[in-house]
Formats: sequence, structure tokens, C-alpha cells
Amino acid sequence: MTSFRIPANENYLQALGRAFYNFTYLEKIVKDIIIKLNNGQNVIKEKATAGEIKNILKGMNFSGHPAEADLNHFVSGFESTVNIRNRLLHANPYTTIDGDQEIIYKDNAWPIEDVYNAAQEFENLAILGSDIFHNKI
Repeated sequence: MTSFRIPANENYLQALGRAFYNFTYLEKIVKDIIIKLNNGQNVIKEKATAGEIKNILKGMNFSGHPAEADLNHFVSGFESTVNIRNRLLHANPYTTIDGDQEIIYKDNAWPIEDVYNAAQEFENLAILGSDIFHNKI
């Protein structure tokens, strides 16, 4: 096992890992939905950012599609989760008043409960997206 010199709580790091994993899982589902709705054509560049993927999804027209309401709800959820993920990704380490090492974005700290809540939000949306992909489009 590797020994690290930068102090960090393993449970906190696990929560961050879960959040980022769940987001990448969600992002893959979003890409699959976009491709499926474009008749199998990939319109996403290879190294597209989450924001670029969000904009592609947001720019799609679902009017008249049988899953229009579900797709619009999914797009709205993805917009929100991209913003959450960005606040996690662009956060900086800091020392809490209790001496713990966590991350903070601007003046908004990310206690472990909030990190797990973000991970759960990403997972819930991924499950919805998977249902849309497999059963509604």
C-alpha cells in the first residue's frame, strides 16, 4: 500500500471518489442518450467538457417525442449536476476549524455529508437517464 504524505481523511476521499465516479457514470449515460437521439451518430467531440455535453443536450429539440417530459426533466437535472460537479472539481483544499482536511469552493465548504449528497444526486439522475435510454427512447 502506498503511503501518502498529504493528510486527508480516507472516508472523505472515498466520498469524493464516489461523487466523481457517479458523475462520470451519469455523463456516459448522457452521451449515450445524445447519440441514440441522433440516430447513432456521435455529435460529441472526443474530449468534450461536461459543460459542452450539457450544451449539446440542452440544445436538442424534444418537442413531440414520446419521452419529451422525461427528457426535459433529465436535461434540467443534468444542468444542475454539472454545476455541482464543477464546484467540487474546482474546489481547493483547506483545514476546517476542527483540523480536518476538506475542500472548499469560494466560501462554500464541502463537508462529507454534502459530498455524499452530491454523489447521491448524480446517481439518482444516472438511474433516471438509464431508464430513459433503455425504455423510453
